[in-house]
Amino acid sequence: MKVRNIFGRRAFTLIELLVVIAIIALLVGILLPALGEARKTAKNLIDQTNMKQFGTVLGSYSADFQDRVFGFTWRDNGNYQTDFSDLTSPNGDVAAAAFQAVSIIRKRSGNDASTFPKITLWIPHIWYSHLVAQDYLAARLPEKMVVSPFDRARLEWQRMVLEDDVKPLDFWTKCPAVYKPTGSATGAQRWPFGSSYSLAIATFDKGPVLKRLTPAMWNTVNEPAGSRLGDRKFGDVTFPAQKVAMWLTAERGYRKYQSFYGYDDCRTPVVMFDSSVQVATVGSANPSGDPNDPMNPANYYWEYDYNNTTSIYMPLKRNPTGFDQLLCRWALTRSGLRGVDLPSGKGASSTDTKNTEVFTTAY
Repeated sequence: MKVRNIFGRRAFTLIELLVVIAIIALLVGILLPALGEARKTAKNLIDQTNMKQFGTVLGSYSADFQDRVFGFTWRDNGNYQTDFSDLTSPNGDVAAAAFQAVSIIRKRSGNDASTFPKITLWIPHIWYSHLVAQDYLAARLPEKMVVSPFDRARLEWQRMVLEDDVKPLDFWTKCPAVYKPTGSATGAQRWPFGSSYSLAIATFDKGPVLKRLTPAMWNTVNEPAGSRLGDRKFGDVTFPAQKVAMWLTAERGYRKYQSFYGYDDCRTPVVMFDSSVQVATVGSANPSGDPNDPMNPANYYWEYDYNNTTSIYMPLKRNPTGFDQLLCRWALTRSGLRGVDLPSGKGASSTDTKNTEVFTTAY
């Protein structure tokens, strides 16, 4: 009986091993970009789904609340009910809206005055009107629906609260520098409850002529004395399929680097007042107008000058020196709610953005 000599088997040669490794490396090199694009596509779809939900709320809220666009409703006359004794007797309508925002956050997140103190000198309409929609949906806060899956900073802020059990009052001191927002610790407890999506100014600005909001630095606004915010009617929208209600404030899903939405070559998902969602190129929209003279075609600009290079919270300006002056487009549309943002047949674009990233920050 013969015994097989197992030690006589032929092994792989060094060249064969190198060939196999090279083939595996080639396959990984081919597949990884495809997987990256698939993940990016999935995130883009999540963005559009999130915004579709806001579009649905626009319609259902107006049906339930006398044709109103969702927004803050508390006024300084104190004609509202609250479970929090420190949120009474506001000094003006804007202060009442700030109290309402604080009340919603406390109620929906399980906080109280000790972990989420009230905030004064705050215009919540600009970045926090979504809280009214979340309250309407009885959502538990913070909620991922209001944050883009590309928005790493806000996702980290939410994670700190939800997983690390960081109290909102301690958010500023415990937030890592790379994720830290601009500003100071004053009122910083609100940041984990913010949104990546912004409402058009006309959805909450009902001020009389010469008392309407106008653009300011970093996508913020100036509030003149006597302005009136809130109580806008859905029925005031003349062209719902062409009027942008909400958009993503930074392009993140269509280029390697994030970019502030105001640049004309940026693409961003937008939800229209008819609840439809599309990806639109900013430059395809009508330019902004004078909010205090709605039919005046005078253009209004954001003066964009974000320079915080240690944080990924906001994109850098593209101009390395001075301001970037950017048309407001749908944020401040001519004729307000009665205007047209995206003319028929415009919106989706195949604009090549590969060579426009040199001054934006890696994300």
